[in-house]
Formats: sequence, C-alpha cells, structure tokens
Amino acid sequence: MKQAPNSIKRFWEIENCPDFEIPTMSREEKLCEEHFTSTYNRDETGRFIVKMPLSRDPSCLGDSKQMALRRLNSLWRRLVQDPKILEL
Repeated sequence: MKQAPNSIKRFWEIENCPDFEIPTMSREEKLCEEHFTSTYNRDETGRFIVKMPLSRDPSCLGDSKQMALRRLNSLWRRLVQDPKILEL
C-alpha cells in the first residue's frame, strides 16, 4: 500500500517538472501559421486547400511552364519504355 502514494507523488513530480517549457515559435513559423489560418479551405472530399505562401512576387518565377511540360513528357516517355520503373 505504501507504493501507491509514492507512485502518485512521483507522477506529480514528473508532471510539474520546471524544466519543461513550451517551445516558442519563430517569426517565420508565426507567419506560416497566420497564412494557413487566413487562407485555408476544405473541398467536398475533406482535403485542405491552402494558398501557396510566396515570400516574393510570383512574377519572379518566370515563364517556365512550357519547359516543365516538355521535361515531364520526356520523363513519361522514358518511363513507358521500362514498365518496371513505371510501376515504382
């Protein structure tokens, strides 16, 4: 019976440990959290939709869509030639 009070005492010592601190968020993490809460939405399937957080103007990305599509198509052609890799 003496073991129960000692166990309870030990439990509360661990729970009230002064070394435990809740980590604070960095400025960037706070901005990310604010961005998520102000822009998220859910679609009809329950998936989250969040706008991309861009730190710069999207026009700085340039016009690389056509090059990306060519590379994707090239990759698909190579994968189709080797069905084992395509299955991965």
